[in-house]
Amino acid sequence: MNVDKYVTQNQAFIDNWSARFNCLFYWNIKFVYDGDHWSQTMYNTKTRTAIIYPCDIDDEQSYLVHEIIKLCFISVEGDMNAKLELITDITTVLMRDGV
Repeated sequence: MNVDKYVTQNQAFIDNWSARFNCLFYWNIKFVYDGDHWSQTMYNTKTRTAIIYPCDIDDEQSYLVHEIIKLCFISVEGDMNAKLELITDITTVLMRDGV
């Protein structure tokens, strides 16, 4: 496996999907393959940073979308207006990409 290509492809996928959600606009989300961490995301809401580690499932892209949506919910915690905007963003994604 070409690790650099793997990381670059997954980072591009994360960048593409996270750009669909306004609540993640100021977040710095990175995909990191270190060989030690698996199936987890570490995040800091104060610095708006997150690291998504690989998952050992066949459909890794579904896992990455799951982690991005999880970060969305974490980012809007305690802010009703941000929650409503997230609902709008999710609806837009569903209607554009098909339900």
